[in-house]
Amino acid sequence: MNGLMMDYQLTIDSVLRRAETYFATKEIATRQPDKSWHRYNYREMAQRAKRLGLALKKLGVKKGGTKD
Repeated sequence: MNGLMMDYQLTIDSVLRRAETYFATKEIATRQPDKSWHRYNYREMAQRAKRLGLALKKLGVKKGGTKD
């Protein structure tokens, strides 16, 4: 990628991987519809995202969103 600002593609995968690597213990707080708070950290978020990816793969979803 000569001449570009980044040395790598700015994809969701790379953003999540960076968050897990550099901010693993930083808290993420989200507001639920019932107005309660859900709190977890970037490491837990990355684990959930990986489990989701594996589940989608088992269902036959391929890179780019296509299915077998």
